Amino acid sequence: MLTTLPTSLDHTYARILDKIAPRRRRTVHAVLECIIAASRPLTVNEIQEIFLLELDTIPCQPPYLPISDHSDEAHSANIFKLLPGLFKIENGPRRRRYREEVHFIHFTVQEYLLSHISDPVPSALQSSGEALSASMLTYFRTSHEKANATLLLVSLSVFEAAVASKFPNLEEYAKRSWFIHAKSALPCYPSIAPAFAHFLNPESRSFNAWVKGRCGGGHIDNLDHPLHWAVHIGSVDEVRRLLNQAQRKGVRIGKLLDTIRWTPICYAACAGDIQVLSALVSDSWADAVGASTFKNLLEELGPDMAIVKLFLEKGADPETRSWSGACVAHAAAYSNASASMIRSLVDEHDIDVNVFDQFGRTPLHIAVHFWAGPECVRAFLDAGADPNLCDDFGLGPLDYAREELSPGLWGWDKSVKAQEIYNILEQRGAKLFMEISATNVDSVDDSERSNMI
Repeated sequence: MLTTLPTSLDHTYARILDKIAPRRRRTVHAVLECIIAASRPLTVNEIQEIFLLELDTIPCQPPYLPISDHSDEAHSANIFKLLPGLFKIENGPRRRRYREEVHFIHFTVQEYLLSHISDPVPSALQSSGEALSASMLTYFRTSHEKANATLLLVSLSVFEAAVASKFPNLEEYAKRSWFIHAKSALPCYPSIAPAFAHFLNPESRSFNAWVKGRCGGGHIDNLDHPLHWAVHIGSVDEVRRLLNQAQRKGVRIGKLLDTIRWTPICYAACAGDIQVLSALVSDSWADAVGASTFKNLLEELGPDMAIVKLFLEKGADPETRSWSGACVAHAAAYSNASASMIRSLVDEHDIDVNVFDQFGRTPLHIAVHFWAGPECVRAFLDAGADPNLCDDFGLGPLDYAREELSPGLWGWDKSVKAQEIYNILEQRGAKLFMEISATNVDSVDDSERSNMI
């Protein structure tokens, strides 16, 4: 009797999977992928509805996954009867109604399904059940990307008007999560791109119905146009497709505003997606709205300088100022830009390094006061920054450097950096403009050293 027992967990799971009738294996495989990829635990009712779809093939155009011809048989399918010992039911949160959530009985089940066997099974192990484990795993194994592709296809299918009413539970899940699965699946599985393109279309009935009835949350509820969603997902191919489509119809990208009047360029800039942003701002009819986005970008404390430079390369005005008066050089200081970036901005775009913001601060003031590194400070000085310009408070860069010298306040590492910056400025002829009562910077520094000794 003992010889018939499983030799490992893998062998146990392989035995369970081996009992599935061959005609059901593709369906069960797809259901397992949906459970793996789900952004939250699926409910019993949602999994029951997945069984109603034909999961044997991956179509590239509507009707996506059609309803099974054996819908009565599919509806009666029970994942717990088909795969006993792999799942457990837990009571979900009672936010709106009672929910029975499906979970793998142990984390090793998911690990087993996501593992890959590339080497042949040694003949010495075949008698111990490893051959069966390898055989079943070869059929049922998957990846996170493949699992997301399956669940994305299921989500798109329930959005189709002809079938959506038949999936009340699954439709609610799809409304909230389809874009999560699209982010993971589209780069790896181009075979589903045609079906996705049919959905993400300004004229798509299912997309427009979803926009009106969506039940997401947060800022994503503002997104109205498919191009907004292509940017949100980060799909360069979809962005280019929708841009070409809009251009053929004479639609200006500046007119594609969401409910808070943001364009796709705004979202791409905030996300820091260089590839998507390059596709958007390369279009000549994106310049006007791009200028507004560039101004907003400079308003950020520490924007991505690669994106700032991309805007400049696409024709943005290097003298643009944000709403608070900051310019490109200030943005570089806030971002602790590298020396090569600062040299590039000065040499290629003639950036003024002695420009003032609305508080009279130069980029050198910002670099010193907002903890940019010594390399950044030195690069601004090498580019011609004047170390003796004062802001509206009468303070020079050396005054701000002196304020940062206390290790008791900021920690020793930052104090060492502040001392290095102070020394760099002093060597370049920077002066102090604010008097310190009862002490000076040298005595403060000496006392701190004596305390540490």
